[in-house]
Amino acid sequence: MIGVRDDGAEVQTAPLAPSDLAALFEGPEVVLHLPSDAAAALHARTDGVAGRVVSEVDGWVGNGVAEWVGPRLRVDRVGLERVAAGLLPRRAIPATAKVDGALDELLGWIALAGEEATSVVLHRATGLPTWEIEAELAELAELGAVRGHPDGRIEATAASAVQARWSEQSLLAAHRALAEALPSGAQGRLLHLAAAGDDLALAREALVAGDRLAAQGAHTRATLVLGLGLGRVSGAEAPEVRDALVCALAHAALSAGEPGVLRAAALDLRRVEAPGARALDGLLTALALHVAGDVEGALRAAGLVPPLADPELDWARLLPGRTAALTRSPAEAADILGPEPTSPTVRRRWWEQHAVALALQGRYTEAGALHARVAADDPSPRRRAIAWYRAGSDLLDAGDPEAADGALQRALTIAETHRLAELEAYARLGRRRLEWRTRRGGVRDPELLEAVRRLGLTRVHAQALLVEATLAWRDGELGDVRTLAGAAASAYEAARVERGALLARALAIAGGAPAGDWAGLCDEARRIAPALHFQVVALLAAGGVAVPPGIARDAEAAARAAAGAPREWVLDPEEAAQYLRAVGGSS
Repeated sequence: MIGVRDDGAEVQTAPLAPSDLAALFEGPEVVLHLPSDAAAALHARTDGVAGRVVSEVDGWVGNGVAEWVGPRLRVDRVGLERVAAGLLPRRAIPATAKVDGALDELLGWIALAGEEATSVVLHRATGLPTWEIEAELAELAELGAVRGHPDGRIEATAASAVQARWSEQSLLAAHRALAEALPSGAQGRLLHLAAAGDDLALAREALVAGDRLAAQGAHTRATLVLGLGLGRVSGAEAPEVRDALVCALAHAALSAGEPGVLRAAALDLRRVEAPGARALDGLLTALALHVAGDVEGALRAAGLVPPLADPELDWARLLPGRTAALTRSPAEAADILGPEPTSPTVRRRWWEQHAVALALQGRYTEAGALHARVAADDPSPRRRAIAWYRAGSDLLDAGDPEAADGALQRALTIAETHRLAELEAYARLGRRRLEWRTRRGGVRDPELLEAVRRLGLTRVHAQALLVEATLAWRDGELGDVRTLAGAAASAYEAARVERGALLARALAIAGGAPAGDWAGLCDEARRIAPALHFQVVALLAAGGVAVPPGIARDAEAAARAAAGAPREWVLDPEEAAQYLRAVGGSS
């Protein structure tokens, strides 16, 4: 644990490394990467100097980025994105240096410029000759009031008194001068424009910065910047800027794809009066429900959204309904999806849904190949990770574990690199399912389960609970099987995923939970799919339920006849057959 106490004594300690600072933060490293990323961000803003760490942490807590939970700090991904996007003011670090006169004036400008302070920026903002600035910087360095960095940045390490003497108008003018001294797209320019009260310039800058971040794949960060700009622009003053921000925010949130980001962007849209903003608010709300697994809620919300002129956004409007229709009738994919679109972006979405339909038809190899085609063609890291994950899942169901492992590893690498927490969770769970099916280890992972719980995605959490329950089954830990499978069933029911709920309930019974209406459970599974029915009956037999031999025989025969049906399983086919033989249902 790290602690710094300020009791007035002059104590110097060696700078702390990011690995030291990671001990300040609680939370999972796997999937969310909270300790390491928070430590890296804190180190980047403090160089690990203990006193500056304390001041910066105070700033994070004061700005709602972090909160103390016992002796550690709790952060989340959105808060870290705020820091990375430069949307958090830097706190001044007081020091013992005594500076006055012209030197204090320059020190005030350096403190105000923050991370963008260089001799060039100071020259442009103040109008002072470069030689004069360089000479005064040398004096400030000797006094210990500034620190130079190899990349040319200058950091204030002492407090300046000049800002307290500046009038409000002088301070506004200084922020405006610094904004003008920085090139468009520079990270700190937004904050200077906000401090200067130049809302229209801020809105235009948000468009530039948002486009740049989206092009880099930082879609969550882009939504934060675009939302800031949208909150400052008046439609009466500049309707074209406002409308461009509305459209850009919707696209960035769509590309980010995480429920929390979609909901936050929808809230930003709800606060503005702009043509189409209400429809896009409804669209993002529907997609947040869709991604979170609330099928009925997503269908209701999407049904209220009118047709949209933008092809990609309109395809997203139809996504919940088409996904539900494909699930009900995968063989009618061509009729449901219509002809292949001409837009490259929309065409990739069309391929995705065709691949989903192929998988629902049991054509796993074809589905995996089509998802791999999307992954090779799509410029979005998030979309590539989704496509590789789906390809891996399909290839696993096709009986090709080596190819599945390669695709899932690609998905995991992309998700880790770009900090796509939801997709990293999916990829890790996909690899654990592969380990289970191929019996390649499968050590229990409570940190992964906790990370997935914090994501707040009910369906993903249900999958994680079911994976842990299957591993507990393998280890013979029946108490954990009952607890985990029961929790998985509840989570699947909350997410309205009937297949998963039935499988989890059967596994809980196999672990010793009361059988209850086991016959009704069998009937529901038989109605959905033969492979699911086969698994449920075998798990009931494994739990000691006296399944009639006729039901057991019928379940196995139907599963064999429907070789192409989707294969949900906890027990591998041979293991399941052994339990059925025990009740006289398999020969």
